[in-house]
Amino acid sequence: MGVADQAFGTEVFVADADVVLGDACDVLASGRRSELLRALDAGTAIAFMSEHAFRELGWMSAKSARGHRVDHDTLRALIIEGYLPRIPVVVIPGPARTTGFPTPPMCPIPTTSLMSR
Repeated sequence: MGVADQAFGTEVFVADADVVLGDACDVLASGRRSELLRALDAGTAIAFMSEHAFRELGWMSAKSARGHRVDHDTLRALIIEGYLPRIPVVVIPGPARTTGFPTPPMCPIPTTSLMSR
């Protein structure tokens, strides 16, 4: 464990659609690995996504792909395979909504546990 890990611990953050789409588009445009995914894989960061942000991925992915000049299908595949498995979606039970993305895995941590971190 490095000095920075001892001083700051693990960073916990809420990822919104702009963060995920921007990072994924940068990966596709540059061909470099994602620093966000590297941090999540290394355990130096833990991310959660709201159900609203998850739906926004579906609404905004085509526009983001056009804006970054990357292929939309490739962007969606990267998000589905690379980001969604690593960023649990905190879902509040209610009526089903469609996004065009597969149903997210339920966050295994109760909301009350998030507040105690």
